[in-house]
Amino acid sequence: MSVVDAPIEVLEKSWSFRDTMVARADGHAGHAPWWHGWVIIHAFMAGYQSGRAEGRLLPTAKAGVVS
Repeated sequence: MSVVDAPIEVLEKSWSFRDTMVARADGHAGHAPWWHGWVIIHAFMAGYQSGRAEGRLLPTAKAGVVS
């Protein structure tokens, strides 16, 4: 799913998650936060947990397989 095709609810959840990460950024270039790879892991886990909470994912998923 691309950002263009995402339902507004998904975009709102994504923006809210982003806002929680800004305060934890490793530093800033002007007003723009910068981070290392850990934020990608957090984003993936947030998406996975959201999907599970909405019943869109299996309770357990094999590495690399998301339903």
